[in-house]
Amino acid sequence: MPLNGGGIVKKVFNPTVWLTVFVIVGTLGFLSGVFDPEAAATDTWGAGNVLEHDATYELALQFAFLAFPLMALFTLIFIPGRQVRARILTAITIGFLVLPISFVSVFLSNGGEGNGLEFWIPFTIILATLLFISGLSNWNADSRSNVPSSE
Repeated sequence: MPLNGGGIVKKVFNPTVWLTVFVIVGTLGFLSGVFDPEAAATDTWGAGNVLEHDATYELALQFAFLAFPLMALFTLIFIPGRQVRARILTAITIGFLVLPISFVSVFLSNGGEGNGLEFWIPFTIILATLLFISGLSNWNADSRSNVPSSE
């Protein structure tokens, strides 16, 4: 059920702002693993448990995560309207949560150490919660808001 927040909630949780935050944070997260996939593999699996192909898998995982900030960026550029952006943001958030949950499950069930998860899991949950609130609080927004004037 969408949140029926007042003016302050709509301002704080403007989907355009949160899509922008997500593009920036998601891109920075992507870049961190792309520049040093060997370190990402060592952090994930542990120093003595890294196989030859693990760095390649970590790099592929980074590109999989890049899909979400790219969807957000394309939404910002090509999709006008607060309501539509809010609904797309909600869908992106659900997908954004499914991917890390599945990968963390794989890592932990296959002997991965998951160093850094104590930071990334809460960070991901907090970010996804804020994105989700933004989407839901604007679910029924005036579809004409945030649309450039044709005049």
